[in-house]
Amino acid sequence: MSHGASSRPRATETAAGTRAARWAFLAYALAVAIATHWPRLRIDLGAVPRPDLVIHLGVFGLWAFLCARAAWFGPRFSARNILGAGLVGVAYAGLDEATQAIEIVHRTARWDDLAADIMGVAGGLGATLLLGALEANTDD
Repeated sequence: MSHGASSRPRATETAAGTRAARWAFLAYALAVAIATHWPRLRIDLGAVPRPDLVIHLGVFGLWAFLCARAAWFGPRFSARNILGAGLVGVAYAGLDEATQAIEIVHRTARWDDLAADIMGVAGGLGATLLLGALEANTDD
């Protein structure tokens, strides 16, 4: 795999940058966990029947993008890191939806929410790969 998918660290992937990306991911992941388990949270946009599905796409897209940028599983644009971020993202999406079904949370777990979460993860990883390709083209 060329164009950003190599396993060698990129010039822009410094230790300080990786630390910052990890802290940003952890802060965002905590905010997502709190927001998705906030009791009785409702979002009403009037004419839009299920605005939460669009929000699920965006929230989990950014979650996956930040997870991949944090390079938890290897160099930022490596196949191992992208796959690891994807697997953890899908697993967390399932856990997030499942724990919303706990009675004291007063939320609902829905299959279409989970599907939107997973599509968001895929979109976030797609954005990561696109960024990797763009960065590879600027290094040439």
